[in-house]
Amino acid sequence: KQWMLGGVPEKCDDDPPEDEVLNLNVTLRLNLAQALIKLKEFEGAMAHCERALELDPLNPKGWWRKAKAVWETRNPGLAREALHKLLELEPGNPAALSLLQEIEQEETKKRSKR
Repeated sequence: KQWMLGGVPEKCDDDPPEDEVLNLNVTLRLNLAQALIKLKEFEGAMAHCERALELDPLNPKGWWRKAKAVWETRNPGLAREALHKLLELEPGNPAALSLLQEIEQEETKKRSKR
């Protein structure tokens, strides 16, 4: 009845555990990021990845999606940084290594045109 009086209880008996809420928040943000990447809304995707990584800095999927979104904005420095974080968590990750190679090839091509 407290909600009817404008008050919000601090905690309900049936509230899920905080770690479960945190995990769901991370999952939802990373799913939103993936959808935004598909829609080519890279800035929004980066924002959701950033928030997810604030909550769970050891989440490989967060670092991967951040790297993808950042690279699509053609920011090789931030993309490399995210990929290196991912590779710290998952050494030898083939997708990360492949994207790093793609970044290097594009950067080399840009330098040779100068």
